[in-house]
Amino acid sequence: MTSTTPKAIKRRGSFRQGTTTLFATAGIVGALILTGTAFAQTANTAPAANADAVTVVEDTSTVLTVLANDTDADSNTLTITGFTAPAHGAVTSNAGASLTYVPTANYSGADTFQYTISDGNGGTATATVSVTVTPVNDAPVAVADVNTSVIGTVSIPVLANDTDADGNTLTLVSATQGANGTTTLSGNNVLYTPNVAFLGADTFTYVVSDGQGGTATGTVTLAVLPAGTNVAPVAVDDTVSVKFDTAKTIAVLANDTDANSGDTLTVGSVTSPAHGTAVIDATGKVLYTPVTGYSGPDSFTYIVRDQAGLIDTGTVNITVKPATTGDEDDDDDRDGDHANKGDMDDCKDGGWMDLGFRNQGQCVSTAARGGDIHANADRDDDDDDDDHEAVTGASHSSGSHGKSQGKGKGRN
Repeated sequence: MTSTTPKAIKRRGSFRQGTTTLFATAGIVGALILTGTAFAQTANTAPAANADAVTVVEDTSTVLTVLANDTDADSNTLTITGFTAPAHGAVTSNAGASLTYVPTANYSGADTFQYTISDGNGGTATATVSVTVTPVNDAPVAVADVNTSVIGTVSIPVLANDTDADGNTLTLVSATQGANGTTTLSGNNVLYTPNVAFLGADTFTYVVSDGQGGTATGTVTLAVLPAGTNVAPVAVDDTVSVKFDTAKTIAVLANDTDANSGDTLTVGSVTSPAHGTAVIDATGKVLYTPVTGYSGPDSFTYIVRDQAGLIDTGTVNITVKPATTGDEDDDDDRDGDHANKGDMDDCKDGGWMDLGFRNQGQCVSTAARGGDIHANADRDDDDDDDDHEAVTGASHSSGSHGKSQGKGKGRN
């Protein structure tokens, strides 16, 4: 009888161990019984990666043990071999054993990414991690007010240039006294009165709150000037939103100041915005009109002038909203200067369309197809009269109109 050494098994997989008995016969002399161990190969089973749902805190790094609920039927050791990039954060691997997730600064909300695991024997699986980033309050930022000119008692809008990342409403909490003057609170302004006969520099600090536990301290630096001194106005930047394809009148001087009590401010000039036009109207305001079809950011600058000719420059930052669909009405002002646009061909017989009329004297132009147009006489009227304006016309561009009365709320 001869024996050979078995060849090494090179194929990957799992092997089951068992005991087998071999019988060898050598003629009539006798029998040789050999007992040994045999192994049978089985196919590798891929691991199972299960979805994870985790909650993390804004602006905080969190280690995610995503392998904790993943399994492998063959009891192989699992490792993380890859992952996708989340939309609102970043992910790194900790030697394949876990992942670290860091949300984008100041972001809160939902986020997702996927990861892939391996069992080391060719089996892989992929699962999704759903992340909820819970918000935390960010403290406001108090921006210093410097070179504020003062003649006598003056009201200083100290919060005008302060900001809050969460969009919380800021309020003035307190103000210290100046070394050469006194301060009192008046709403969100500080009333500063210099000491008698004092001329020169003075400072005080104030505390601003976001109403959510966050506070910040700002510093005001003053220059107290003699009575009769003319001081240049201060232009404070403006931020406004404008509806798609709609002009808007902006009162750019509303938040501008002048240390000379009673000094009248005017808009001296405006620059041309990149995506629209800006024109000074007869009331001293600026009429901004976006380019047809444009939505997105825009801006222009303006010069504010006092009666003595001293000037300052301010910036108006504009966001032109995208077009709305359906019956949406996202107008954030109701001044009634402009009616909503619509296509009456899309309005079926007997249907209703909001034309957005707010003021007397507004009109609607229609193609010469005839028919009746009924309009709610007063959209904002809370009484129970269902008033409608009826405009009739035949196959010509003019027509007649009459007012009908009814009970119940008017249809919009």
